[in-house]
Amino acid sequence: MLLLHGVRTNPLSMLDSTCFRHAAGHAVLLIDFLASVESPCDTISFGYREAHDVYARLQQPLTAP
Repeated sequence: MLLLHGVRTNPLSMLDSTCFRHAAGHAVLLIDFLASVESPCDTISFGYREAHDVYARLQQPLTAP
């Protein structure tokens, strides 16, 4: 399950929801977009670059923590 945070929101605000879904047996991936919490970028593109972030992450192998 892929969870994506909204514009100018902190992905950590979705942590409870992520944990709930994981506890229910779902594999969950939560992505931190550019210009949010852990990213060095400060410009939001309202979906254009963020779509590339999702695509790039999904090209990487998924591993359990």
